[in-house]
Amino acid sequence: MKRKLRRKKKLKLKANIAKEAIDKATTNAEVGQAKTNGTTEVTSVNPEALVKSVAKKAIEDKLAEQLKAIANTPDATDEEKKAAANLAKQLAEVAKKAIDAARENADVKKLQDDSKVGIEEAVPFVEDKPNARKAIDAEVKVKKEAIDARTDISDKVKELLKAEVDEIAAQAKKAIDAASSVDEINKIEEAKKSEIKAVEEVRVPAEKVIVADPTNLTDEEKVKVLAAIKSVNPDAKEITQDAKGNVIVITANGHKQVISVAQVTKTEVDLAKENAGNVVNTPVAKTAVADVTKLTEAEKQEIIAKVKLVNRSNSSYR
Repeated sequence: MKRKLRRKKKLKLKANIAKEAIDKATTNAEVGQAKTNGTTEVTSVNPEALVKSVAKKAIEDKLAEQLKAIANTPDATDEEKKAAANLAKQLAEVAKKAIDAARENADVKKLQDDSKVGIEEAVPFVEDKPNARKAIDAEVKVKKEAIDARTDISDKVKELLKAEVDEIAAQAKKAIDAASSVDEINKIEEAKKSEIKAVEEVRVPAEKVIVADPTNLTDEEKVKVLAAIKSVNPDAKEITQDAKGNVIVITANGHKQVISVAQVTKTEVDLAKENAGNVVNTPVAKTAVADVTKLTEAEKQEIIAKVKLVNRSNSSYR
């Protein structure tokens, strides 16, 4: 109530001053100028609705522009974009309410300008994808160091294994780039980190087990599948099998990996297919050996590594 009274007194004072100026004017030009000045002074005390509407429209336009920029922010996840958009909307609403309550044009203009700056600064805090890439790089570093520390394989085999690790990392980052949600990114990160850890740790037999129906293994077929996987993973800490025949391998360092029935089985029909259903690719680069009838351990390791490298996309190889 007191504010209204003060504003009325101020309006009356400015109106009286304007009237006095008009009364003192001696020419039409002076009258026009006095009228303009008086109108400006009175309006500054009680902004017209149009002034406020224009200011609020400017804020809404800035918000729409910023929401579009937020939606197109590179690398930002849906969650990061939503957080930034909510902040921009909140700032816009606060500004518009403040404009409604403003009593002078100068205040309206300042609120409009300040809010536009604040809205423009509401941008996504991009961290999910970069952090996932860093996690992949960290896993690669650890794996490569472990490979380099091995004394049971040659330098050539080490390079091939590290190339396999690099390929998995590249696939991981490509998938992360395409992901839109935090949940997707987390799943990709964990799956690919697990895959990197598994390089040269969990092996899948090259020769698949013949079964009647891969979707419904008999007890005898399950035993054969389990035996085949155990034969190529002699150093595993634990190897178990679920009711469907999928095999769970836990390596000596605690890494856990599931080998599905589809990865290690084939049917009689598959025998007529190329590579007898085993889907094996042959390396273009041959391995130089001293005696093809008597391979050394290092030569065997290099051949195995090369074959595995060119069969990365096949489910039969890991």
